[in-house]
Amino acid sequence: MRRTALVIAILALAGLASAQSGFITTTFANNNSGAQGWLNMFDVKVINPSGLRITDLDVNDSTVGSITIDVYTTPTTYVGKEVTAAAWTKVSTGTGTGKGTGVPSPIDIADFVLQPGTYGVAIHYVVGRPLYTNGIAGSPPTGNQHYFNADIDLQLGKSIGGFFTGSIFNPRVWNGTIHYVPAVTAVIAGTGAGTPGST
Repeated sequence: MRRTALVIAILALAGLASAQSGFITTTFANNNSGAQGWLNMFDVKVINPSGLRITDLDVNDSTVGSITIDVYTTPTTYVGKEVTAAAWTKVSTGTGTGKGTGVPSPIDIADFVLQPGTYGVAIHYVVGRPLYTNGIAGSPPTGNQHYFNADIDLQLGKSIGGFFTGSIFNPRVWNGTIHYVPAVTAVIAGTGAGTPGST
């Protein structure tokens, strides 16, 4: 009986997380591009008080074929850390198949959690050729550097012509979508405390 109740509780929590899944998209209207090994950087502010579990990314990449990306974060902001590798922590990696220019290419990344707060994020195109957009200050429809919803706020951004080294191109808008679910802590009666960010 207890095991049945546990299974039901876990399934209910999984259904709740699924129902609350969300996403935020910048733009796929690229007018500029980089090369393999480049970085796109931007700031992410997590508004949702539960934090967010990042589950997948869609990217704009000229590759029609295999893409590999790594995701790095740094506390508070990317600004001033563009070529300081020691300031960054790799939090995820993922692969996908490029759909070509202007089309979202889904990347199945290893999930990672961002608690409420502000972070610098760097997307490293290990295999692939990033497409992005020259920045125009402000939010859509007149600007393209600020995107937000009730859960997350994005402030774009720069491109770096190498792995935390090379020329810095500013402002540049990462083309992509961030998919997420709330990062909840589940405590089920009789099973002990859950692990933060897990069910």
